[in-house]
Amino acid sequence: MRLKYLAIGIMMLFCLNVFGQQEQTAPMTVQLQKTEVQVLEETVSQLQVENVKLNNELLEVKKTNVDNMDKIKEYSEQTHTDLSHWFSWLALLITFVSIACPVIVNLSYKKYYFDKQVNILQEDIKTIKDNLQSAKDDANSAKKSLSEITGLKEDIAAIKKDIDKSKKSAERSAKRAMTTKYFTQALYEKDKLKAVELYTKVIDIDANNETAYFNRANQKQQMGDNKGAIDDYTSALILNPNDIEAYCNRGISKSIMGDTQGAMDDYDKAKELDTKNVLIYNNRANIYLKNNQISEAVQEINIAIAIDNNNPDVLETRGEIHMANGDFSKAEEDFNLVIIKNKENKGAYEKRAECYRKMADKEKDPSIKACYSAMAATDEEKAKSLGDK
Repeated sequence: MRLKYLAIGIMMLFCLNVFGQQEQTAPMTVQLQKTEVQVLEETVSQLQVENVKLNNELLEVKKTNVDNMDKIKEYSEQTHTDLSHWFSWLALLITFVSIACPVIVNLSYKKYYFDKQVNILQEDIKTIKDNLQSAKDDANSAKKSLSEITGLKEDIAAIKKDIDKSKKSAERSAKRAMTTKYFTQALYEKDKLKAVELYTKVIDIDANNETAYFNRANQKQQMGDNKGAIDDYTSALILNPNDIEAYCNRGISKSIMGDTQGAMDDYDKAKELDTKNVLIYNNRANIYLKNNQISEAVQEINIAIAIDNNNPDVLETRGEIHMANGDFSKAEEDFNLVIIKNKENKGAYEKRAECYRKMADKEKDPSIKACYSAMAATDEEKAKSLGDK
């Protein structure tokens, strides 16, 4: 409002100056009708009056202007003061606005940016949660699938294992059938060479068949192939180190080949496994008998007889020991017991025939001598008829 009053005052002063100038220049248009002197005098007088009047008016105007200027000054000062306050407040307002606005804008922007980032983070968190849930679902699905696959693999492995087991079982059954076939044929084969061939087929199919090695060794031993017999008995003993009979039979072949110490070592090994086995003592008695160690042979055979006095092999060995001692009647008794137990024992007939020959040689009575010789001939014929039995 004060600015408005100030503007109005300035406009009024301008109008008064303009109007004063118009009144001052107006007398200049008076026309001269009298003499020039009169006119001049009147003009001078009039001018003087006008001048006085004009001066008075000017004084009034000046006074008025002074008053107006004082008012204007007073108003201006007041206005200036008010404006200063206003401008101060305006400056403060501008300063505040210049400071506050960026701060507010910055805070608003930060809040907007923060809210925006929060929203983005919330969306990201939601997305991550969704992805985690999806991943969890996928993991559970994969775990389930893996479990199913593992189950299938286990089933497949079990089926494969069963197939392999069945296949191996079938192969074993086929091998068993073939080995049984060849083994049975070998057992009933009269020809020892063919029997050896059949046992060889069994071993080719089943290299761990200890019985095939043992039986083939027996056939070789009976054929006189003691070296081959020793090798097969050794193979059998590798597969079964506790086979007492294999030790005893290998000892026989070693003894036949002149390896007395090797034979005794086998018998000692067999005796470690079984101290009650009559074959061990019987075989040891045979070695001592072969080496003409009669007393040692008697000691061993007595142990065997104490264990089993009905064993044909033991009785036959004791008969040979009696015969070596010259006690032919006791030898005949033992050979008779052996033949009674086994009428097809070729060795017993041969030994008894030998005993009869020696009894005939010792006998002085021709009729008794002839009788012993006839009995010897009969046993020899019998042994010959038995062939390889």
